[in-house]
Amino acid sequence: MKGMSKAILARCVLVSLVISVAATLMTTSIMGAPREERVIDLEASDEQVVSQLSDEDFGEYLESLPKRDVTGIERFTYAYGHPQVWLFLTQALLNWFIALFSATLIVSYLNAQDT
Repeated sequence: MKGMSKAILARCVLVSLVISVAATLMTTSIMGAPREERVIDLEASDEQVVSQLSDEDFGEYLESLPKRDVTGIERFTYAYGHPQVWLFLTQALLNWFIALFSATLIVSYLNAQDT
């Protein structure tokens, strides 16, 4: 890309990354656990077993998992203990990054062409 310096590309990456993280956090809602309600122990679930279950069997599997109490700040952090949440957040972050990086790269390229 003629006329585009490494500093401009680095700025595009940095701006896209920062806004992607902020946009992902603002547009996804990981809800906290309800007060005084026992929640499923996510650490007890087995991803290999879950991937082989039908919808009906999945409900029964969830019922069979042990439940535990969560209190305080753990009400909000407990959902992040499951790998599926991190996979979801990573995919959302990558989608935002690709869109924003493309936009900033195009704008920077057009600005470089004008000068």
